[in-house]
Amino acid sequence: MVPALVMAAIGLVLAVLGFGVLRDGLLPIRDALILRRRGVRVTGDLMRYEHLPVLRRGRYRGSEVPVYRFPLTDGGFWEARSITAVRATVRGSGTRVEVVYDPEDPDRVTGPIRHRGHVGTAFVLLLGLVALGLFVFLWTTALTHVA
Repeated sequence: MVPALVMAAIGLVLAVLGFGVLRDGLLPIRDALILRRRGVRVTGDLMRYEHLPVLRRGRYRGSEVPVYRFPLTDGGFWEARSITAVRATVRGSGTRVEVVYDPEDPDRVTGPIRHRGHVGTAFVLLLGLVALGLFVFLWTTALTHVA
């Protein structure tokens, strides 16, 4: 009976992790769809890169996220960090780049990126699905041992 409870507990932990990973993987897809539907394409300036630290294998590594300054449709200017935490295709502060932003939420902006960002999103979604699949397997195994 104890092994069944342990399997069920591990399954629940995997479910929570799986849903969290899926949510993190779906947010970039949601943002990309919003920008595709109602995004406005303008020429802006690459202001700088902000380093987002990520702990990997005991060391802090991370992504450089571009910060853009771009004109809004009402004539003002806005500065925002890109929603894509991947390396941009251009370097150098003050470089003119084409950006796409959401007029309803100007903080949702992206610039020229490589397709590597889509591969990372697909990988995160796959991890989430694997974790949920393990949850279903462990949970059903635990239930058959209890009964």
